Amino acid sequence: MVVVRTGATSVPLQFRPGKDAIAWGVSNVEAANLALAILDDVLFEQPERALKLMQRFKWRVVKDWAVGSSWSITEEEVLAHIADIEKTERDTATGRRRMANERGIIPNIAGIPGEIGWEGGVEPTLNPNHQRKT
Repeated sequence: MVVVRTGATSVPLQFRPGKDAIAWGVSNVEAANLALAILDDVLFEQPERALKLMQRFKWRVVKDWAVGSSWSITEEEVLAHIADIEKTERDTATGRRRMANERGIIPNIAGIPGEIGWEGGVEPTLNPNHQRKT
């Protein structure tokens, strides 16, 4: 049984309907159910956020708990994992947007054969009469 402790009080962890089969130390649907229940408990007024974080929390936390062993996690630890997951997601998304907007390196076909880059910092234009040597 998984319980939530608040001070000296322990209550069973609440699960969403149909999501009460749980596991840890694995990366299956039962581990996802446990991840979701933990996130629901901590993010009790944000069920969509919990659902969005479920798989990453499962892979980051729940699968690393040894099968059949006891484990514990504090609300502060859960919140720290959530903050790190969301920061990584933001940083990765920002990095992808930056990469998509950057100009790529273009082979300098007007310059020395095999050289890569922009001659004089100016992006070369393709010569429509240029023919590649084979």
